[in-house]
Amino acid sequence: MVKTFLGQMVEALVYLHKQNIIHRNLKPTNILLAFDFTYIITDLMVSTLMKDEMKANIRIKDGAKSWMAPEALEFEFSEKSDVWSLGCIVLEMMTCGMLTTIQRTSLLQNLRKDCHYLEKALQRLQNKAGYSANLCSVLLKMLKINPEERSTALELVGIPFIKECLAVCGSSLTGTHEFLPPGYIEIIREHDTDELIEFMQKYINAEETQVSALKRFVLITAEEDVLPYVSEIAHATVCAMKAHPDCLELKLEACRVLGNLANLALEQNLNNLVLFSDQTVSSVVGAMQSYHDNEELLSIACHLLMMMSGNEMVVELLGNVGGIVEIVEALRNFTNDRGICSSCCWTLWSLAVNKNNAGIIAEANGISAVCDALQKHLDDEELVESATSALWALSLQGILTEDQYEATTSLLLDAVRIYPESNVIVKNASFVLASLVRLSELVVFKTALMDSEHSGISLMMDSYRLHCDDPEVVESICLLFSEMAQYDDIVPELVSQNVQEVLNEIIIKFASNEDIVSLLEPVLLRMQT
Repeated sequence: MVKTFLGQMVEALVYLHKQNIIHRNLKPTNILLAFDFTYIITDLMVSTLMKDEMKANIRIKDGAKSWMAPEALEFEFSEKSDVWSLGCIVLEMMTCGMLTTIQRTSLLQNLRKDCHYLEKALQRLQNKAGYSANLCSVLLKMLKINPEERSTALELVGIPFIKECLAVCGSSLTGTHEFLPPGYIEIIREHDTDELIEFMQKYINAEETQVSALKRFVLITAEEDVLPYVSEIAHATVCAMKAHPDCLELKLEACRVLGNLANLALEQNLNNLVLFSDQTVSSVVGAMQSYHDNEELLSIACHLLMMMSGNEMVVELLGNVGGIVEIVEALRNFTNDRGICSSCCWTLWSLAVNKNNAGIIAEANGISAVCDALQKHLDDEELVESATSALWALSLQGILTEDQYEATTSLLLDAVRIYPESNVIVKNASFVLASLVRLSELVVFKTALMDSEHSGISLMMDSYRLHCDDPEVVESICLLFSEMAQYDDIVPELVSQNVQEVLNEIIIKFASNEDIVSLLEPVLLRMQT
């Protein structure tokens, strides 16, 4: 039981300390025991409160200070303060059958004064309770009065007994500190691709080796011809991500490597089964889930998924592994980041072709997230193109809700007004507006009249004149006029603004285009009656 507890707690502290979080008040009542005998550290809010000494003194009662390190009582905290507290808790577990509550409290307080109290207690535990010398030696390292002499959580991982504890609880940290060859950084710099892949496989559990190798691969995949090695590099990268799930630096470098490989795959029209596998997609999505508040990682990961979403298998996988929710959340939480917004919108555009994905996007309130990004960045033509493309794809699936109609209509009309020469924006906006007009009378009036200074009808006619040689744009504008003409109250407005003249011109110009002609003939008949 002590081994299981100690293994899980060391692993937890390593994770917290890698995130630059010091708990500051680790004690038995802040550790929960689950039904499956796993342990959960709680009350992390203390790490914030205890940066203020006055608040800390109010929060931490005298009785709760038994587990605090000597330096912590002077309001000086470090990672080693948590290690001391954990050592005290383990010592309590070991002595609970030998000492009374008062005796245990007295022992914990005396530990801070003189190391002989600890040595005497450990000797008694070995002789009378049968605890191993290895466990007692670990406690000696954890309960050094001088914090400079005390081990960190990461240093504890290198101790054989702690490795046993980690193995008992199935921790991936068991091999983190395996022996590395001298000068391994130089070895990594000199290795070619084959040797570097082999090196990563050999030292898969050495976190620093994996990070250094991935940094090297970032350069190699950007500057050298690695086409024959795409599968091997992708596999090695994903293995590194799985072996070290709690290392942010590794996740950043891994996503950069995969991004370079995805870019190469796009350039070469390469459908690589390893690069676009469920393992790769799950690893990238997992990184986003673990670091959902890290803007740098999300920027790289979202751009990577944008490139990968051109693959049909990836489109389906992202819906199955929670990737769509993460993309929408990134878009919603980082609206100010143009790169994230653009990547997310283009990715949603690709994903929405799948009806199941479109439903997930709707449930995650993805349409409002796209509209928020569009409104925030109306001054960015590229981002507006991506957002209107996403709305176009989503409108095809018919998932816009009534409460979204009016705001979406206004944004699309503004987009066309600001970027009338963009064929992508005009085509997408016209198609979405046509879809909304079909569903709502409010939208048709909003589109026709726009506001006191602008007419949506004249705006679309001007757009036609700018794109009169582009049949796709012309067809989308015709579709919009066709839907508007279904409303009797709007037909006089279309006639008064000479829409009939423009439509006749289009029919003559595109006489051989059956789609356009079939759209406009009924409209002209309605306007003539």
